Amino acid sequence: MNGNRLKANKPMLEELTWRDVREELQPLNPEFVQVVDELSPGDECVLFKAKYPYGSEILKQGKFYLPGQEGTLIALDDPNLDRRFQALLSYNLNSNPVSFLLKNSTELFSAQADRTLPLGGLTTPGNLFGLFRILTRGRISHQPKFTWEMTAGARSIFMLPKVSERESFKRLKREFNLSIDKPKELNEHWTIFKEIANHPNFGYSWSTDILFFSKPWFEHLDDRSWEHFNYFLYRYTWDRSDYWRNQFVWNLIFSIIQKESTVRPNSFIADTVKCLFSIAVGNAPGFAPALDNFAAPIEGLQKAYCNVYGLKNYLPVIMQPQSFKINSEKVRPVYYSLQFPTAIEFGPKSSKHTSLLTDLYDLKQLFDKHLEVLKSNIFNIEETPLYRAIDQVAFDFFHTNMGAYEEILDSQLIAKEDDSFLNTFIKEKEAVFPAAAAFLKGCVRIAKSQHDSY
Repeated sequence: MNGNRLKANKPMLEELTWRDVREELQPLNPEFVQVVDELSPGDECVLFKAKYPYGSEILKQGKFYLPGQEGTLIALDDPNLDRRFQALLSYNLNSNPVSFLLKNSTELFSAQADRTLPLGGLTTPGNLFGLFRILTRGRISHQPKFTWEMTAGARSIFMLPKVSERESFKRLKREFNLSIDKPKELNEHWTIFKEIANHPNFGYSWSTDILFFSKPWFEHLDDRSWEHFNYFLYRYTWDRSDYWRNQFVWNLIFSIIQKESTVRPNSFIADTVKCLFSIAVGNAPGFAPALDNFAAPIEGLQKAYCNVYGLKNYLPVIMQPQSFKINSEKVRPVYYSLQFPTAIEFGPKSSKHTSLLTDLYDLKQLFDKHLEVLKSNIFNIEETPLYRAIDQVAFDFFHTNMGAYEEILDSQLIAKEDDSFLNTFIKEKEAVFPAAAAFLKGCVRIAKSQHDSY
């Protein structure tokens, strides 16, 4: 069974046993491998290894897709799909089965008409996902199937400098046979990246590799012999859901602060404040320059924009979702922009016309009020990650035109204090940091208080 490539009229999967995969999993998640080794699952507990090209929509409106021939995707509920695959992998309401990420990344998100909302940061190798509903076993779960999406590699990704010059984009469109017109919004860059990365002229190989667990792995969780495996899954899920289980408490705290505040913001600003705190404790992603090919084939994309599009004056900085890890040895700053809102709660802006600079100032005023109240600890939050983070994290607000607002900083300072914006794979001799980029007009930096630590 080892490495048995299935027939061409079936999904492009490798059907494997635990013996076939354990060595590959060992360096990625040694604790999980030890637990499964003790279990010693039989050959009926098959696994399926899949490779998805960059940008593949693994989940679309909650529906799970398997990789097919030449980059095609096959829905799990496709009536022409072999029923054996459906029987083994459809146990999660035809959404993704329990999965183990082997290589590169995935992004889970909610697609809205005007924005993409990341649901957590990028999934990294060694992580398990798709466990919540499995662990309810026989009970009605509060988790709906919902309409979320998942892509191979990052979906919330964009070029920082402006890349919509007509003649330049025509060259890019001809070279890679793009099906779309030049982008008008940052959210549209992903579609272009996806088409470039999957064109024969691209020249860079990239895939997200995932291991899917079949239904027999979860049919005996109540048996004594599976007790340790069952406990591991519960603990793994519990540890990663602490923030979301307690979100109602934080929503109450933030509501009380806003009720007592003299600042009367619109709901868009209030929701953004909550999102900034969520980023600071690592439960929502900010954005940072891509420094490797983990989120996408970054090097190849930068080369395409420099050599084909002709991006010569500005560094080809690509921004990707990035979790802020305050306890890491080297903490990278992350950024949030009013020009690219990703807060999961998204109330409407005020009907009164305001400028982006005014919105940024209002955001800082309300944020500072929250910070003041939270630091006073009137809500007894001293033993929480947020309380610890607010003493270790600096929040700075930037715009390309500060006007009379002395508390707003010049976007030119960003690259001077964070050299990751200068570390692109491809560097033209005269290229500079795109300080006037749209994303930087109204953005917030979340960084460790001691700036020299990063």
